[in-house]
Amino acid sequence: MKIDPKCIGGSSVASCVGVGWESQIALWERLRGDTSRADSWTREQRRMLAAGHALEPVATDAVRDDYGVEIVRPPELMEVADKHEPRLVGHPDGWIVPGEIGAEIKTTSGRRSSWGDEDTDHVPAGYLAQCLFYMALTGAREWHLFAMRVPVWSVTRYIIRRDETMCRQLLDSANAMLRLVDAGTMPDPADEAEARERWFATTKGSSKAITGTAGDARTRRASEGRVAAIGENAG
Repeated sequence: MKIDPKCIGGSSVASCVGVGWESQIALWERLRGDTSRADSWTREQRRMLAAGHALEPVATDAVRDDYGVEIVRPPELMEVADKHEPRLVGHPDGWIVPGEIGAEIKTTSGRRSSWGDEDTDHVPAGYLAQCLFYMALTGAREWHLFAMRVPVWSVTRYIIRRDETMCRQLLDSANAMLRLVDAGTMPDPADEAEARERWFATTKGSSKAITGTAGDARTRRASEGRVAAIGENAG
């Protein structure tokens, strides 16, 4: 799937609230047309992305076998956009209940440090933002994330319910990023730290609070070359 590098999608919206794989400055550069970070991906990173795509049919079958859930992929869901800002787009994996419950499939290692128990919303911060963003774009009330663990080949379901405050925060932050892009004004790193604090303040007191740790930021910084223009294709 070809992703417009000048759009903010499900994999890059997390950067707008400070919990994505790339910094806000890296996202801003991409949206301004600088593709140098995309060109810096290693062969191993590209293979990892290709493996995720290749395993999607296996994971879909596993979801059907383990949960009795059929993921529907209507053509009109292949790309959804915000009705006010067409540069805010999403490419969901499918519907469980069309218009109400969406589905997202991720492949991950067997390690569970950033994942909680089955049917909770204890998922990595970037995935939480992605699912909430899809709900904001589609109006869905719930999003089910299925984590396919490699190499143990088990699938675990996580259930993320719509939160109007968090959906609005994502849309507002994404629109703020686009305004900076249009103005040619680079984000201030201090603003990114503030955005991250606001995001976790929103989740404080809920089960979602577990999804963000200092380790998330360290991991993101170590993976700065992972540009969402490519990473969007992973879901």
